[in-house]
Amino acid sequence: RGCSGVPPSAPATSGAKRRLLALWRPIVLSLRQHCMPQTMRFSDKEEAAFKRSLQAELVLTLFGLAGAGFVVFLCSAPARLLEQRTRRDDPFAWTAWEPRLLYFCSNFWLGACCLLMVVACSLRMCGRLTWLNLEVLALLFSLQPLIFIHSSSLYHAARICGARPEEVWGDIATVDALQAGEVMNMLAVIGVVIAVSLFIPIRSHVMWLVPFTGAIVYPVMTVFGTTMPSATVRLSLYMGFSCLFLWGGGRRHEAQARLKWRAQREARERDLVAQGLEQMSWLSCEILLRLDRDGRMVRSG
Repeated sequence: RGCSGVPPSAPATSGAKRRLLALWRPIVLSLRQHCMPQTMRFSDKEEAAFKRSLQAELVLTLFGLAGAGFVVFLCSAPARLLEQRTRRDDPFAWTAWEPRLLYFCSNFWLGACCLLMVVACSLRMCGRLTWLNLEVLALLFSLQPLIFIHSSSLYHAARICGARPEEVWGDIATVDALQAGEVMNMLAVIGVVIAVSLFIPIRSHVMWLVPFTGAIVYPVMTVFGTTMPSATVRLSLYMGFSCLFLWGGGRRHEAQARLKWRAQREARERDLVAQGLEQMSWLSCEILLRLDRDGRMVRSG
C-alpha cells in the first residue's frame, strides 16, 4: 500500500472502467436513438400540426379496414350460428353458459366494433364528432381482434371453458380444422400488426402497444392448450420477432413521413415568404425581373 492507503491496482481498475464506459456509451446512445419513440417527436406546436395532417388519411383508412372486417364477419359468423342452432344432437341456445356462447359473443363483439368504427368514421367525414381522438380510437379498435381473436376460434373457445373441442362442436372439430383455425388466428394477429405498423397512420409512441400485444397474445393463449404442442416455442418466437420487426418498420416509415411532412411545410413557408416579398417589391419598383420554372428571366411590369 502507498501512503494514502489505496492499493496500487486502483488507478488501473478505474482506467479500465472509464474505457469500458467509453466503449458502451455510443452503443447505448445509438440504441436509445433508434428505439425510443420520443426521439422522433417535434416540438409541441409542430407535433400537433403533424397529428392534424394525419387525420384525413386516418379516417379513410379506418373506414376501409372496418368495412372490410364487417364484410368478413357477415360472411362467417351468421352461417356458423345458423349451423349450430339447427344441430339435432345439441342445438345452441343463447341462455346456456357454454363454449359456443363465448365463441359467438366474441365474434359478434368484433363485428359490432367494425360496424361502430364505420359509423364513427362516416360521421367524422360528415363534419361530426370533431372532438373524437381518432388516434386513440384506432388504437382501441386495433386491440380488439388481438384480445378476442382466440376466444372467437373453435379450439380455444372450448379450451378456455375447460371442454374438449370435439365434444362442443361435433363433427366439424377435426384435427385439420382445429389446426387450420389456430394458424389462421396467428395470421390474423400478424395481419393486424402489419396494418397498424405500416398502413394505419398512427404515431409510434402510441402504436407500440399493438405489436407488443400481438407478440404476447399467442404464448398466453397456449396456457389453455394448443393443437401444435411440439411447435409452441418456435411459433411463439416467430410471433415475437415478427411483431418486433414490424414495429421497427413502422418507426422507419413514420420517420420518412415526418421528414416529408417537414420538407413540404418548409417549402410552403418559403413560397409564402417569396409571395410576400414580391408583393412588397411591386409597391416600390415599376419593373420586376423574376425566374420562371425553367430558370429563364421574365420581366414583369
